[in-house]
Amino acid sequence: MVLSTNRNIGLLIKTGLTIMVAGCISGSALGQSAHVNPWAPKPLGTLPPPASLSQGVWLKGELHMHSRHSRESSNNSISKIITFCRLVGIDFLAITDHDNHVEGDVAHNTWADPEFKSDSVLLLYAAEWTTTRGHGNAFSARPYDHQQLFDVRDQRDTVVGRIKNKLGIHLSANHPSGKDHFGYSYDMVNSIEVWNSAIWSKNANAIMIWDDMLSSGRKLTGRGGSDAHHGVPVGDEKSGPNTYQAKANYAGTATT
Repeated sequence: MVLSTNRNIGLLIKTGLTIMVAGCISGSALGQSAHVNPWAPKPLGTLPPPASLSQGVWLKGELHMHSRHSRESSNNSISKIITFCRLVGIDFLAITDHDNHVEGDVAHNTWADPEFKSDSVLLLYAAEWTTTRGHGNAFSARPYDHQQLFDVRDQRDTVVGRIKNKLGIHLSANHPSGKDHFGYSYDMVNSIEVWNSAIWSKNANAIMIWDDMLSSGRKLTGRGGSDAHHGVPVGDEKSGPNTYQAKANYAGTATT
């Protein structure tokens, strides 16, 4: 009797499992047929033709460089930088001095320098946005109120983004794979520095980060910059501990 009872219980359990599994399969099948993934890839339409490689003008430039208005810079006046750029055929230049060295007032320092002028090199209004959450470069074709960007450096990303859009500037993430890497949302930048200085082992990681950003749908332009801080001493200028860098890394290494 005990064996018979156990056998009957086993049959009931097996039957119950069969019914339950069948019900799950039936419900699952119905659910899948009704669901449409809103993120599923959609067929691409007709792509526009590529831009012409022969029409228009190609310009080459330097988008990350420091003059004597950055405290740790040495023997690097604005006139020295512009003269070098003119000699090697650089068309545009962004002198990106650290804004925290002048409490955000780049307008009365780098941009107000009497040497900040050229009749052959296009000078952008720029600065390195230097914060505790990393560094970024701000670029503009015309003067803008950089003080506003400096003042919100410790605010939420949404606040920073609103100010950046209000100023109408191009914000770029600096050295994303190294020290002082950009620590804000990449949704509010327009480009990313994928090559810093002449030779730096971490540039390979920066390119990988750029590729990840492109894969995530962020259409960021890749750019380079020497991030040079030091010039070659001339006249009565004295050499410093980092002067050796000037001969290997200066305006145009890398060129954008």
